[in-house]
Amino acid sequence: MVDREKIIVLGVEIGRIRSELKRMETELDELLNGAANSDPGPQRYNGHTADLVVVGPPRQHATGAGAVTGSIENRLLSYAYSHPTRSYQAQQFADALGIKNLRSVRAGLIRLTAGKKLQRAKRGRYQAPRGAKEEQLHL
Repeated sequence: MVDREKIIVLGVEIGRIRSELKRMETELDELLNGAANSDPGPQRYNGHTADLVVVGPPRQHATGAGAVTGSIENRLLSYAYSHPTRSYQAQQFADALGIKNLRSVRAGLIRLTAGKKLQRAKRGRYQAPRGAKEEQLHL
């Protein structure tokens, strides 16, 4: 009986940690995207020279009808579902969404593909699942 209770407690703890990890990944994506836009150069701290990353102002998302804010994954999903018959490379997603950090885009595409929210059309190309419609997307 003790083993069963411990399994339940561990399952709850794993769920909490996964939620925290997801939040931290989103925050890291936002920081990396902001850091890609700035180069503060060498800074002095405590008498030592160091390269510091300055995040700068909040990033600007697309505006207008259908604009999506939030995580890179939400933005990728929204774009793919709004063009369900086309497939895109990571660079095309980044250009269309104004995301400077290509590594964050690739990481998001990999996570979405693993979660079956996007599919690989062929090597290096991603698209919404067949038959997907933007109305079906719940962000």
